[in-house]
Amino acid sequence: MTMDSQAHTAQEGVVPPPDPRAGLQDFLGALLMLALSGGFAIASLTIPFTGPDWVWYSSPGIFALIMALCLGACSLVVACRGLRQWRADGVSARMDWRETLRVWGMRRFLAAVGVIAAYLLCLGRVPFLVASTGLILVFGMFFREDSYLRGLRPSLIAAAIVVGFSMLIMKIFGIVFP
Repeated sequence: MTMDSQAHTAQEGVVPPPDPRAGLQDFLGALLMLALSGGFAIASLTIPFTGPDWVWYSSPGIFALIMALCLGACSLVVACRGLRQWRADGVSARMDWRETLRVWGMRRFLAAVGVIAAYLLCLGRVPFLVASTGLILVFGMFFREDSYLRGLRPSLIAAAIVVGFSMLIMKIFGIVFP
């Protein structure tokens, strides 16, 4: 093995063996995404499809409904694939669900849901750009595998880009964010 190929192999790392719970993890994740898409679809249906300012095809809820349906369809495909893989792997039905959810990352998922809920509660009470910058910084710094400080620089860059684009949209198009 040459020095160059050794360096190339060291950079790529070793592929881990397949996880026998991967099918179940895909299935559970897809169910969560399916529930999320259902929530968005229901919320989009609360927006009237016709009004004094729009007709049905220009309704503000139509885009959200289409995106929710696309997310739901993709989630169904992933759920079916995950269920098929889980059955094919022959994983025992008497598995430790608590451990499975921990390995899947339920703690991080619930933390992310909490952060997004806090962000939604801040909207209207805190200026939009401040709340959005905080959301980006929290996700960029705390949902990393390595240290928080290593996430600070890319998070600041992402927040600056989002704030810059948001300000441009507000100035050019006159769109007022919440």
